[in-house]
Amino acid sequence: LVPCVGFNADGFRLGYGGGYFDRFLAAHPHVTALGLGWELGRLSDTELQPQVHDQPLVGVITEGA
Repeated sequence: LVPCVGFNADGFRLGYGGGYFDRFLAAHPHVTALGLGWELGRLSDTELQPQVHDQPLVGVITEGA
């Protein structure tokens, strides 16, 4: 489970800074990564634009879904 401050429909996340989870996921591509966040953190693609180093999640679990 990966903590999400924000996330978009494509599975990219806004984290707490530092890039720890992105580096871990890049080094371990066999890991199934699910985000955990609040529905309030759902962002549009214009609000959250992934950068080259960002790793997408398989999905995000919220209180709404």
